[in-house]
Amino acid sequence: MKAILKIGYVLLACFTISAIAQEINAKKVFQSLEEASKSPTEVHKLSLEGQQISFENFDWSKFKNLEFLSFKNDHLKELPKGIEALANLKFLDLSGNELTQLPDSFTNLQQLEELRLDHSSLVNLEKTIGALALLPNLKRLHLVTIEEQNLPENISKLTHLEELAVHQKSIRKIPVPIKELPHLQSVQSKNYRIPPQFLGQQDINFGFAIKL
Repeated sequence: MKAILKIGYVLLACFTISAIAQEINAKKVFQSLEEASKSPTEVHKLSLEGQQISFENFDWSKFKNLEFLSFKNDHLKELPKGIEALANLKFLDLSGNELTQLPDSFTNLQQLEELRLDHSSLVNLEKTIGALALLPNLKRLHLVTIEEQNLPENISKLTHLEELAVHQKSIRKIPVPIKELPHLQSVQSKNYRIPPQFLGQQDINFGFAIKL
């Protein structure tokens, strides 16, 4: 028997590159903190992927125009202090680190539109999502945890979310309240099974019919 579920413009086997990332990609990429510090106001994109750098006592506030920041695979156990001063940051990649929680100051990143937490060590998703709910511009969230967890029902608090990316191996269950998100356009996932609670739902703010 076939059921039809309207769940996003696309349900992908791999995660796509967002529009904000594509826009920022056109700008010069700084890959050295030392180089970027020489002309901080000219830095829009800073990629420090796979670098073991000490950020102790570093002044992040000098990067007044920074929009894109990647700490991917930097083995961070905590976020560098002071990044909450990045008033114009729109894209932050924390994938592949050893963060167990986000600091309270994370909510100061009020312009953040996309956050990537792929292969993270976050231990309390409910608390994490509670903090992310205080970011009024967060539209895209990639959430792939190392440990299996249920996606908490307070995901419904991310009222500005447009795109959610998860992975079946880490997220065991997507709760029904996700359909209450007014702007959600797509759920991206690899090897993900559609929750049975969604079967038969014809209109849940999504636009693409998937036959099961």
